[in-house]
Amino acid sequence: MDMTDTKTIRGIVIPVAWDEKGNVISVAIATYHEEKYLVADNIAGRKLMSLLKKNVAVHGVIKDEDTVKIIYAKTIRIENMELEKQEVKNEKIHGNLGRP
Repeated sequence: MDMTDTKTIRGIVIPVAWDEKGNVISVAIATYHEEKYLVADNIAGRKLMSLLKKNVAVHGVIKDEDTVKIIYAKTIRIENMELEKQEVKNEKIHGNLGRP
């Protein structure tokens, strides 16, 4: 039974299939929760092939087929992990003290 859901996932773009010349022909998103979503072959999904090893947020339709999760990407955003890490660090330092 197929389950369909729309959401945003965050993670790193990784290659999952190559042609006979070694060119990447399919990618997935490896999330920070150790899940892997194969990226469907659509216009937005093809754009992810140029973003290998980049941190991204992908919004789209998720289809859960047996043990494979597939995302049909609608929008893609490149995320800056260093900026996010600094924001989290600042929040931990200042958030508990109630100071800006």
